[in-house]
Amino acid sequence: MLKDFYELSKEAFGPFFPTPRKKREEFLDRVREKVEFYKPKIEERCNLTLGVVKVKDNREWRDDIFYGTNGVAWKRSIEEAWKSGRAPNRIDFMLGYSTAGMAELIMRFPLFLYNTFSGPLMRHHNNTLYVPFYYANRFMDIDFKRRTELLDYSVVHELSHSVWDELAGNEDHLHDGGRIWFEGFATYCAESYFADLYPEGTEKHSNLPKLYLNGKGKIEELVASHGEDIILEIPSKWKSFK
Repeated sequence: MLKDFYELSKEAFGPFFPTPRKKREEFLDRVREKVEFYKPKIEERCNLTLGVVKVKDNREWRDDIFYGTNGVAWKRSIEEAWKSGRAPNRIDFMLGYSTAGMAELIMRFPLFLYNTFSGPLMRHHNNTLYVPFYYANRFMDIDFKRRTELLDYSVVHELSHSVWDELAGNEDHLHDGGRIWFEGFATYCAESYFADLYPEGTEKHSNLPKLYLNGKGKIEELVASHGEDIILEIPSKWKSFK
């Protein structure tokens, strides 16, 4: 009877509670297995090395993002000091860190709400895949059956972002309309360029954001005009294709 009560409670209220740590770790390990499976195949296809690709809980994404932003802000502050002909001082260090620190503080609650109720797709930053475990991810899929069905596609999509970063170098894709190319590239790769790497019957994501689909359309137009060899040139030349 106690078991029946537990199952009933799980079915009724399970999606409202955080994903147990053990379950999160098990799913993260599953993602890591997929990365280890697809990464060497993608590297061989593209004739490049992606390096160490990490897999983390999306809870770590915010801190990693703002830690990286702190580093960039700190570096710029130091460079400006030297350019002005003086040695960096304590104020330069403080200015570098305070900018990103204030931004993190302002964005903390909005990001919490967004993550909790939107259930973001898997994220990619700095050769790291971030896997979300929020209310919206669990609702109607408490055992992650649907996410497991889409796991191959999701991992290949995110590894395609690593391919972009490797080919683009320090090119900034977040401004000047670059994000549509960034996501379009990963979507095209996951659905076409790397499609033959999937096991038979692998399911593709059917509910992608409009930006991803519009970006994929841009990539398809280039492939139709120049052939598929253009794919690996896009990350470093996307601005010339606008």
